[in-house]
Amino acid sequence: MDLSGTSLNSDVIIVGSQGSGKIEGMMKTIVYLLLTCFPFYAFAQAPVPEFLLNAKAAYVINEGATARHFDDFYSELKRWGRFEFVQEKEKADVVIVLSTRSDDFTVVGSGGSIVGTTGTRHYIRITKASDDAPLWADTTGEWRTNPRNLVLNLKQRMGKRQ
Repeated sequence: MDLSGTSLNSDVIIVGSQGSGKIEGMMKTIVYLLLTCFPFYAFAQAPVPEFLLNAKAAYVINEGATARHFDDFYSELKRWGRFEFVQEKEKADVVIVLSTRSDDFTVVGSGGSIVGTTGTRHYIRITKASDDAPLWADTTGEWRTNPRNLVLNLKQRMGKRQ
């Protein structure tokens, strides 16, 4: 198989037979598109504010989540061990708020039936304790997702900096 005139990565191997010109051309096109278009899908993550990275003390508030979901959320924060938790906002660097919102969804069933339903999403909002300036916000994205995932997402974003 003659691959002269192509600019393929040396790790890419195309297997074919001599009579497979159409397949070879299609494979070259697919490989070329993958190699040239992939960087457009590799998004950089937005940086976490320096103030949040340096915060030590946190005041945690439940703004509408069920007690069970708030307990799961708080337990995951404690397990992480990133913040010291305080009972007064004045002693905190940041305020971490767990809230919920009900959203209406339209679901199309397997037979084409349309069903309206309501689901709850969890939100995390982190602000400076001193002036309530926003530092971070995130949502679970899908309803019925455990709010513990919000802590895991934040932990991943903040990296190894403890």
